Amino acid sequence: GFDRALLKIAEDYSERVNYEYGYIETNDFVIEKKYDMIILTEVFEHFALNPVNTMKKIKNALKDGGRIVFSTPDHGHVHIWKNWQEMPSSDDVTLEEYFALTRCGHAYQYTKDELLDIFARVGLKVEKYARTETGHHNFLLS
Repeated sequence: GFDRALLKIAEDYSERVNYEYGYIETNDFVIEKKYDMIILTEVFEHFALNPVNTMKKIKNALKDGGRIVFSTPDHGHVHIWKNWQEMPSSDDVTLEEYFALTRCGHAYQYTKDELLDIFARVGLKVEKYARTETGHHNFLLS
C-alpha cells in the first residue's frame, strides 16, 4: 500500500527526497539541511511537547520560498492536556519522561484556531486551508 508507494518515490527521486530521523521535539535534534518542501502529515497530534519550538525547527529547515504540507485531525479526541500551552517543553522533561509521553498516542488534537495561533507564533503564513469530510485540517504553509 502506502508504504510501498513512498518507498518507490524515495527510490525514483533519491537525489531529491531526504529523511530526517530522530526525536525532533528534543533539544538535541538539529535539522542541518534546508528543504524546498516538508511534508508533515498525521504527525503533529503525536507531538508530546509544546509544539512551538518544534515548528520553529521545521520552519527554519525551509529554503527561501519553501512550503510545508501539513495535515492533522481536528479536535475532539480525549487528550492529556487541557490546552496545548500546558504541554511541557524539552527543558521540562527528562528523555525517559518524554518517551513515556510519546506512548500516549494522540497527545493533543487541535482546533483550527489553535493551529493558526501556533503558526502565527512561529512566523508561518497560511497559504491554503481546507477541512476534510473526515475531520482533518489541511494547510499549505510558508
